[in-house]
Amino acid sequence: MIMHNKTIVEQPIRLEGLAGRLTAKSIEFLENCASKLSHKPFALLHSFTNVHTPLITGKEFKGKALQNHGEYGDSIIEMDHQVS
Repeated sequence: MIMHNKTIVEQPIRLEGLAGRLTAKSIEFLENCASKLSHKPFALLHSFTNVHTPLITGKEFKGKALQNHGEYGDSIIEMDHQVS
């Protein structure tokens, strides 16, 4: 399950597109912190789901890896997209 604060927001977890959804939430959090007038310290831990089994990538990243890198390569490409 995925929780936000004390609320379950996704159960069961949909693995396809999970990296993108988590990245969007992290970006939203950072933008909210940056837009506030107070400059209170904050911490954000964003742990990537990519490169851990099962290797589930978003539809737009499937089959993008070159040569014989397969699902692992697709997962790395998706993670690179999330970081940039």
